Parts: sequence; C-alpha cells; structure tokens
Amino acid sequence: GYKKGTVLAGEVRVYNDEGKIRSVHTYINNEENGYCATFYDNGQIELCGNKKSGEKDGEWKEYNSDGKLLNTKKYINGEVQD
Repeated sequence: GYKKGTVLAGEVRVYNDEGKIRSVHTYINNEENGYCATFYDNGQIELCGNKKSGEKDGEWKEYNSDGKLLNTKKYINGEVQD
C-alpha cells in the first residue's frame, strides 16, 4: 500500500519483529475496503474476510493455528447474520 499525504490506499501488510506477516488490510481513501486477514505466529491464517466502508461484510472465516476451519460467519455492514 501507500500513503498520499495522510491517506492510506492499497494493501497494507504488518509484520512482527521476526519478519513474519501478522495482518493484511486493504484501504481505499483511508478506509478499510476489501480483503483483510490476521495471521498466527506460525504463518497460518487466523481470521479472514472482506470489509466495506470499514465494516465486516460478506463471509468471514476463523481458523485455528493448525489451519483447521473453526467457524464461518456472514456479515452485512458489520452486523452478523443468522
């Protein structure tokens, strides 16, 4: 990603002190829009899904540290759907 002035845009990756990825967030005009994920220290995905206007939107998946799917939740504008 990049920053133009104070505005974030594109994919922003955060790494820990050992250089392993901790999170990925996609920004448009300083707001989270698109794919987002957090990772365990071993590199496995912990949580992933999409955001729209900074809110969870669509299907979000949560995994354990071995990569096994724990649950899936559907969101619309940040609100979990039953």
